[in-house]
Amino acid sequence: DMKRTAQRPIPAGRIQADHAKWYGLGLLAAGLGILCPLTNPLTGVMAAFTVALYLWVYTPMKRRSTWNTLVGTIPGALPVLGGWTAATGHLGIGGWILFGVLLAWQMPHFFSLAWMYRKDYGNSAFLMLPSSDKQGDRTARQMIGFTLVMIVFSVLPVVVGLSSWVYLAGALSLGIWVLRPVCRFWYTRSVQDARAVLKASVMYIPLLLAAIILDRLFIQL
Repeated sequence: DMKRTAQRPIPAGRIQADHAKWYGLGLLAAGLGILCPLTNPLTGVMAAFTVALYLWVYTPMKRRSTWNTLVGTIPGALPVLGGWTAATGHLGIGGWILFGVLLAWQMPHFFSLAWMYRKDYGNSAFLMLPSSDKQGDRTARQMIGFTLVMIVFSVLPVVVGLSSWVYLAGALSLGIWVLRPVCRFWYTRSVQDARAVLKASVMYIPLLLAAIILDRLFIQL
């Protein structure tokens, strides 16, 4: 068992796994029952697909392949695409761009966490790349690569005409801000720099959303 999660309700034995499963399925049914009539069926289908991928694809893969992290970014990013369909009723270029940002963002975010707890993951038989990547070469390379992909996706709203230079300035600044600790981690492979990546990634998404809001306000002036 992982020390990091040992005190959560199910591992600690405060809630039985079967009870949690049926409670979760009940919440899913209730959520779909609200989403479909209040938004549209497409959003409900995407929500169901997100849960199915997370529970029956990503979660079992944690003990079978290090590819689980990349696969897990799909259900992790689908909610933002669902938000787009809820607002617009269709899958649009803006929604796919946000999906791409969130998908790429998850890789440095999670790999930094997995590097910090790589021994814990290894002892729990979870096949996370940082646990088997002793020198951290592949981990650091993927963190840099996906951070760059994240930055590219983050500037696409300007390219397709959805945002202005105000958003562009914010998106580029935030991307470089996250890239800096990622590059430091490349050189040091230290837990301290992995934690710096994690902290920067946690702040990145709400700050990027703030840049979107500021941009919309600027356009309306």
